[in-house]
Amino acid sequence: LVVHVSGREAADEIARARHRGVPIYGETCPQYLTLTLRCLCAPLDGSKFLCSPPLRTEADQEALWEALRRGDLQVISSDHSAYNFAGGGDASKTAGGASTPFSKVPMGLPGLECRMPLLVSGYLHGRLDSLQQVARLGCEMPARLYGLYLRKGVLEV
Repeated sequence: LVVHVSGREAADEIARARHRGVPIYGETCPQYLTLTLRCLCAPLDGSKFLCSPPLRTEADQEALWEALRRGDLQVISSDHSAYNFAGGGDASKTAGGASTPFSKVPMGLPGLECRMPLLVSGYLHGRLDSLQQVARLGCEMPARLYGLYLRKGVLEV
């Protein structure tokens, strides 16, 4: 499982490997589907958007949506690295003050709570083909990849 796929090149490489029969899976996160590197240029707020790998371009964002739609990426998940921005202390993005170099700012973004609404929004805006695809990306495939399928990742009536 290749995690945190953030751009076209990585998604395309995973697709090429899968087409050759390599048993490989790809995952992306909410931030790579909604935010771009322009967020990093926001005055005083750029550190809010520091994550690893970094945010990419709008073209990369569109390529990730397309890779999800085609099935070249199988999972959207989150490492949910939430930090207090204005708080202080070690768990704050502003712990070192405004002059803190970006390499000293804690990396990561929250994402757990927006994962499923983001996928539904992707469907409503034509980026995904069906609500079944939403459920597959957000529930079924993570359960399958982690050996939890049928106990998790499925709705039964």
